[in-house]
Amino acid sequence: MMSQRKEVSQGSKMSPDRCSLSVADFYSGKSVFITGGIAVYFKVLIEKLLYSCKDIDKIYVLVRKSVEPLINSPAFTRLKAERPQDMTKIIAVVGDLCLPNLGINVEDEANLLENVSIVFHSAATVKFNAPLREAMRTNVEGTGLVLELSRRMKKLEVFIHVSSAYAQLDKLVVEEVVYPPPAKLEDVYELLDKHEHDVKKVSKLLKGFPNTYTFSKALAETLLVERRARIPLVILRPSVVMPAVSEPMEGWVDSYQGAVALFIATAKGWIRVLHGRKSVVADLIPVDYVTNMAILAASQCAGCKQVQVFNCCSGTVNPVTWRQADRFYIEEAKKDGFSDLACIFPCMVQHASVQKLMSFLIETLPAYFLDLLRILGRQSPRYIRSISKLANLRNELRVFTSTTWQFRCERALALATTQPAAAGPFPCCARNIQWRPYLAACHRGVVAYLFNRNSNVNAGGTYRRLDF
Repeated sequence: MMSQRKEVSQGSKMSPDRCSLSVADFYSGKSVFITGGIAVYFKVLIEKLLYSCKDIDKIYVLVRKSVEPLINSPAFTRLKAERPQDMTKIIAVVGDLCLPNLGINVEDEANLLENVSIVFHSAATVKFNAPLREAMRTNVEGTGLVLELSRRMKKLEVFIHVSSAYAQLDKLVVEEVVYPPPAKLEDVYELLDKHEHDVKKVSKLLKGFPNTYTFSKALAETLLVERRARIPLVILRPSVVMPAVSEPMEGWVDSYQGAVALFIATAKGWIRVLHGRKSVVADLIPVDYVTNMAILAASQCAGCKQVQVFNCCSGTVNPVTWRQADRFYIEEAKKDGFSDLACIFPCMVQHASVQKLMSFLIETLPAYFLDLLRILGRQSPRYIRSISKLANLRNELRVFTSTTWQFRCERALALATTQPAAAGPFPCCARNIQWRPYLAACHRGVVAYLFNRNSNVNAGGTYRRLDF
């Protein structure tokens, strides 16, 4: 049942004075601090700030070991080609979200406190079913540590927290407001201290939340609102983050996480049955739309006294169903021989028992047969192992493929369409997405940036099999 809890208002509108200031001008001469780790928008956000706000001072990034893997990413190709000297603006801050004071040394801390004006916090564990204590430590306690550091920054103008539209998963209609927490923090920690490994008690605590990721993200929002003091706070809630529309390159993607892995698996012919209905909306949003909205929100909401919330989504203004999205993606994949097996458009099955039976018949049994052929040919089996991994992926995502939420996004649309240059350097209006060409570009991006087209295409023109 959808929660009946009363929501808390997000407060005042954006300052009209900000609308006359260009985004690049706002960032000119200022330094930002970004956490993100493996978040898909981490590299895209850094690259976009450097590329489109060329007079930005420094970008401090929280990294665990070295900044080399970051700066060597192909995401920075155009920046290196046009203004390679700007890469020196990226300053590594070695630390860890789970350590006291983020594990940052005294010198780095002093630089942050003295210089940073804008904080973008997107670091989180992205494992949907991480143990509750792990999810709390990273998503809630880590967020609290970033906030504590930010509150001591002398020049801080705004704190942008990248949450998730699914942080309010217990509601079918999600407004752009701050909601009461799904549980009290003291109750969560009391349960962890006494019954951490009791699956039933943990499930009861989660209530309408299907996993620890969404539950902990909801608690992180609450913690920020309660402890922000006078810090101007923006909560950005993206839905299902997908490859880029155009920046830093068309189709840019650098991980197999979430929906991207599902699209790959269906295009490969591995997953042929999905749990859900044909009419369920896939609330997809390109990664560059998320980062553009974050950059815009910071420029327009700096100094706001009350919390500003933006749902960065597409489902209510430009819906595409999972069925349609899969078809558009697979149509492009079929053109270049991407599939390992005979590729079919996956069935959408509403009942879990029917889905399990069909999966066994048209996924598992063929996998056993193919592994038998490999064994007879003196090769190691691989198909059953892959099918098992993909079954886990499908189970993690089944709540998203079987339910349609209404993420209201009026304020996000206003931000996207009333910026100084609405069609300019920071596009983020979901109404403008053309799903068929966009999802085709997503496949081309997967091929180019995850499979490395040059090394994964053999002389016969087919792709190496992906070992999930």
